[in-house]
Amino acid sequence: MSESLAGSGGQVVVVGGGISGLVAAYRIRRLAPRVRVTVLEAGPRVGGTATTDVVGDCTVERGPNGLLIGGNAIGALVDELGLSSEVVMADARARVRYVVRGGGFVEAPSSPPGLLRSPLLTLGGRLRLLAEPLVPRGGDREETVWSFVARRFGPEVADNLVAPALVGVTGGDARRTELASLFPLLAELESRWGSVLGGLVARRLRTGESPPRPRLGTFREGGLARLMQRLASEPGVEVLCDATVEAVRRDGVWTLTLADGRTVAADGVVLACPAWASSELLADVDQRLADDLAAIPYAGLAVVTLGYERPRLRRDTDGFGFIVRRGEGVRMLGCQWTHAIFPEQVSDGTVIFRALYGGTFDPEFFELDRASMLRTARLELSRLLGVEEVPWLQHVTSWPVAIPQYVVGHTERVQRIDAAAARLPALALAGNALHGVGFNDCIVNADRAARQVVAGLRAGVTSSELGPA
Repeated sequence: MSESLAGSGGQVVVVGGGISGLVAAYRIRRLAPRVRVTVLEAGPRVGGTATTDVVGDCTVERGPNGLLIGGNAIGALVDELGLSSEVVMADARARVRYVVRGGGFVEAPSSPPGLLRSPLLTLGGRLRLLAEPLVPRGGDREETVWSFVARRFGPEVADNLVAPALVGVTGGDARRTELASLFPLLAELESRWGSVLGGLVARRLRTGESPPRPRLGTFREGGLARLMQRLASEPGVEVLCDATVEAVRRDGVWTLTLADGRTVAADGVVLACPAWASSELLADVDQRLADDLAAIPYAGLAVVTLGYERPRLRRDTDGFGFIVRRGEGVRMLGCQWTHAIFPEQVSDGTVIFRALYGGTFDPEFFELDRASMLRTARLELSRLLGVEEVPWLQHVTSWPVAIPQYVVGHTERVQRIDAAAARLPALALAGNALHGVGFNDCIVNADRAARQVVAGLRAGVTSSELGPA
């Protein structure tokens, strides 16, 4: 008879200890203080892809390099957790970003006037951009990002600006990514106003001011791991690492079986793991739901971090970094200049580059061993920036299955997934596989999942047993 970790009364289990699972656990405790919450994380530490190493005096992020904070769910959560005083914002230099084109660096435009002056567009491309308000409505709900941008703004904008930017966001292909699921605001602007540019102007006139733009930030001590540690320390939340869940079944209560044979019984479950993992766990509960989850593709991402002591560079590296247009003969997707973005994270005189590889364009990169990944990054940084010195810091993090891809058909698939999950009592899906890939999306989705599970629990027990709403 397997050992039980907890009884079923007032127990919620969260599978996955990344940002989504930790926020869901935190929010469940705030919504229903008497509910016991256990987070089961398969890895050795919490954080998911947002984990941090400290090498010497330098902070090395293994996944995202920061959070967009301010006027959003991330900012509200940071305030609520009492961490605002620990936040450091990106240096002003990080506003400048570059696109690699023809082996050189072209500054990426950061404003509409900048678009019209950008050498990334020809005169014809700029005139086509200005004609956007005259373009009639068109497309369909499964239109791709590339098709939408090319139709409304012209192929030059789609190829030279949007496609490289999308690689930096998801590692994906703009020609396969569904616009309505990844960038619903753009679809809404066209639908409501008939023009993206016209819609933006109309929204500005209606509100009288521009909405605050979140800024990139991190935490002074510990990087992004600081946020994860704070969430994991919430009273009433038990976090178990190295706890792999192998099966989930429903028989009056939820029962989760761990790899070591133990079981956890729960009244509610939040699956805050990748879609493919949730699919495997739900195969015996709802096969159609599991099939739809399994159909969501993922792209891998490798982060190769190299640190140099006062290197001789061919060009200044004051800025955020660069993204690479496909077809440049460079495997690198882009590179972030940590020393310029967050000077507090590096020691004096150190230059740190975070080179990003993989994505949907180069899955073969993950067949390389660590030495080959490092060699590739060093050679390409030498070619692009003239870095010839031997790096004292060499750090590789490989995520072969990292970022969900919202390909054509995603919206309809998610509608089926949401409907199927809603039919299962006190079960919720969190994470970035369904309703947005960003950190802010994960927090919003985790809040929603927490409310769904608590609502499911309240349908079966009295409010006094759960605590105040």
